[in-house]
Amino acid sequence: MNSATGSPDIASCEALARWLQGAAVSAQDLQQPIAEILSRAQQQLPQYNHFRPAALNAVLCASDEVHVEIRNQITRAAARVFESQTITGVEVCTIPELPAYARLSRQQESEAGDAGRWLDDYTAFAAQASPLTPRSFHFAAGLDIGSKAIARRLHIAVSTATNFIYPNLYMLYIGESTRDRKSTAQNVERGLLDKAELNHVLLPSRSSAEAFMLELSAHVPPTFESWSSEIRASWLKSRSLTAQRGLLLSEAAHLLDSFSRDYSSGLLPLLLDLYDCPSPYEPKNTIGRGLEYISKPYVTIYGSTTHAAMAPHLSNTVHWGNGLFARFAIVGTDNSATWQFWSPILDYPDSLVRGLRFLAYELLPMPEAQFIEGDGEASRQVQLSQPLQSHAIRVEDKAWKQWELYSKATGWDLLAPEWENAIPQRFHPSYGRLGTTMVKVAAVLAAFDAERLPVTIAAPHVYRAQMIVENWRINLHHTAAHARRLNINTDVQDVKAAFVAAKNLWVSGRDVYKPLGMTKAAFGRAVAALSDVVESRERQGPGPKSLEYRYMTK
Repeated sequence: MNSATGSPDIASCEALARWLQGAAVSAQDLQQPIAEILSRAQQQLPQYNHFRPAALNAVLCASDEVHVEIRNQITRAAARVFESQTITGVEVCTIPELPAYARLSRQQESEAGDAGRWLDDYTAFAAQASPLTPRSFHFAAGLDIGSKAIARRLHIAVSTATNFIYPNLYMLYIGESTRDRKSTAQNVERGLLDKAELNHVLLPSRSSAEAFMLELSAHVPPTFESWSSEIRASWLKSRSLTAQRGLLLSEAAHLLDSFSRDYSSGLLPLLLDLYDCPSPYEPKNTIGRGLEYISKPYVTIYGSTTHAAMAPHLSNTVHWGNGLFARFAIVGTDNSATWQFWSPILDYPDSLVRGLRFLAYELLPMPEAQFIEGDGEASRQVQLSQPLQSHAIRVEDKAWKQWELYSKATGWDLLAPEWENAIPQRFHPSYGRLGTTMVKVAAVLAAFDAERLPVTIAAPHVYRAQMIVENWRINLHHTAAHARRLNINTDVQDVKAAFVAAKNLWVSGRDVYKPLGMTKAAFGRAVAALSDVVESRERQGPGPKSLEYRYMTK
């Protein structure tokens, strides 16, 4: 206890906050009364399924003494712990553990190995074709292939007869530049889609909102007649899945950059809306084409980029608040890649091609698009050989129960209001969607394993999906912390360059951070990081006391 203020010791509160978020902390290392509170909370853990926030809350609420100030101190300490992770150069990122009731047992993890074998086969082949790419990238690419191949022809019914969850995925791989060979790995995915005659499931990688809307509609472009026969045939084939296609982006940061440009800013609300596959999508009235709407939309996205390219976007609070990042699974490296030079030319295994074609063309019938000619260009229409039909996925009881437990843990208990700073506020929308993401992944796994309809999500599918999504949850924390450290490092580099440019002269902090458009607080953090090469002193002369700085030349 701080004797001067009567408030709890700050260091002990921060240690308790780290324990709250999953770190190993001993009560013996803390000062009173925090040590006693932690000890009692640890004793309470079995009664609360080892969910730390609930156990700690029970201790504070049950005490005869009013612990309002201690609760406030812990809440503030939790926020400081997360903030401190963004300004240190040490790789520290505390991730709250799941409540015990939602964790998988070793037996369940073992059973998960039998789910989605096609994905394992694809990952093994892709790792041969692009050996410098982490296997986590290839595995996500396999999920993307499955999600695209399903093309809104499977769904999970929940709540009411019209409330469906579709297995479309938005995924974002964020890794290192060059070494990960992200473009090479995406070419492996593109090649398999082409081999299986599924390249028509891909959307153009760049377009305005209006062009994107048109691409998802059956409206025949006015320039159609001027196209070559090959392009017209390709366009018509893509109309078999007009609005059930996806993006495969070699540089996903370009998509996020486009959200701030006038001509493509409308893409952001469009992609936010389309994630939930509303049907029909809200009509749009244009001057040139009249009333348009998207029928049965189903959009998937798998993009890759670097930490540096994503850093400014991840620091944009708007994208956390509007739900953009909540819709994306953050795929990160698993450090599995090792140096290996190009292999000889590899053929796609027949088993991979057959398995993908079975899912896309046999298990789920693929409609064909054809023209119906009328009088005049305006009457030309595209018609499908059969309506696009979506089949309900059966979810076994054990699978449903584990889905419910994981959803409760991530979307409810970990976001309990009394512990709002146990997880940064900006992550709350992401946590709220983790349960949905998990069952989407389980649906893709089940679809690859299915031999006939109905597709059935068994318990192993959910177990493996939870293991996958848990890795993505960890990546969410690490990637955000990494991105913010990159922003701090950029400030450090800019401040250092300003000091070096001043040569051996003393300069005021204001003269440095103002021209850089930097806050005083950010400048202070940068100076602290440069303490070994920058010296400071109190400013000489009349006026308010302040510090001035000089770069120490060697």
